[in-house]
Amino acid sequence: MEEFCIKKGLNLFKDTRVINIEKKIDSIHSAISLSDFPLARTKILVKEGDKLKAGEPILKDRDINGLNYTLPFSGEIIEVNRGEKKKALSIVIKIDDKQENKNFDFSIDSILESSKEEILNIFLETGLWSLIRQRPFDIIPQPAQNFSALIINALDSSPGAISQNIIIKEYREEVILAINILRKIFDCPIYLTEDGNTCIKGLEQIESKIFTGVHPYGNVGTQIHKLGINSSQYPIAYINAENLVPIGYFFSTGQLFTRRLISFFNTKENSVQTLNVNIGADLQDISKDMNIKGRLISGSLLYGRKVEEKDKYLGQFHRQITVLPENDKRELLGWAIPNFIKKIFKYNFINTNCYGGVRSIVPINDYDKIFPFDFATIPLLRALAIGDLIKSVEYGALELGEEDLSLVTYICPSKIDYTKALRDIFKRYIKEEM
Repeated sequence: MEEFCIKKGLNLFKDTRVINIEKKIDSIHSAISLSDFPLARTKILVKEGDKLKAGEPILKDRDINGLNYTLPFSGEIIEVNRGEKKKALSIVIKIDDKQENKNFDFSIDSILESSKEEILNIFLETGLWSLIRQRPFDIIPQPAQNFSALIINALDSSPGAISQNIIIKEYREEVILAINILRKIFDCPIYLTEDGNTCIKGLEQIESKIFTGVHPYGNVGTQIHKLGINSSQYPIAYINAENLVPIGYFFSTGQLFTRRLISFFNTKENSVQTLNVNIGADLQDISKDMNIKGRLISGSLLYGRKVEEKDKYLGQFHRQITVLPENDKRELLGWAIPNFIKKIFKYNFINTNCYGGVRSIVPINDYDKIFPFDFATIPLLRALAIGDLIKSVEYGALELGEEDLSLVTYICPSKIDYTKALRDIFKRYIKEEM
């Protein structure tokens, strides 16, 4: 079994305290956040006041024929939140006390004997296909195309993340069923990236690869780069291990999975607790239950989404909730205080203060120390910062996802958001080159 140890990176927290008590929190609302699919073109199929069964379509994809976006709850649509230029941000459902499920036409007993086309149609109708993404562009792939490989990522090295092995162990049967179903869909090599401790070893036609080291060893972009898989001819599909659970659960019961195990990471106390919450849960409901003080983030502190009134729901691909201390104070001559002095007096660097504004890029060696890709790092970042599409692609931007640049954004003294810059490059490339 091949092993990779990632040495270029950064672990922001050490000796994180783990609270070994799983807490179940129920929210009365659930939502689809369209910010989870920034490059997707969708059509809203519902309006406020509509009553839906669990699994009925809420959105329809304009580019992928037959793909619906659904929620696993029945209830009433109470809000369609919009932002600038009437851009849809989230669609909210109030969950009924008594749940009604849409009936999907397939046989649970014979699903593994079904054809590839039949399984794909079920994936598209139920919205389960939206759990799969591809590189390049970090978008939902076209189901009919060929793929270079499928990566099943059973790792999460983000600060405050819980081990994916906990989820795999609890839902082992669903995970194995999901992998067997994916084997029928993907006619390409399938890799399981793990830390060597997973309980799903030895599956047929699945090649395990072990990744350890420092963050971002758990990012799928790092794994693809180290495995040397070429995505120039065909894209690379990937799915996170926790998203295998809804697939396996649906094909074993005929109903959509409603829960998610996530971590609650309090950065001020450096503590992590496992939460069992609704899919698409209202995070403000959870914050009241947890007595949270600080800024609430859906996802990792490096690559999460700030919880705001119109977009306050757990993201589809988010595996944690993070709380950051609020800090908007300016320090007198703060730029002149050496870092070692700040550490002596226990300054908390992990908060909402950017400690300065956006300025010109500074070419420092620290980027190379935490960026595990064999790229010309400074030229790539410069090309992204100025929006140079041709140079960005030339230096390897299409091999990256936004999460791969989150650590670079965190340490950048110029306060440049390279994740947003990369997304803008993707938008332009799709519009101009495809």
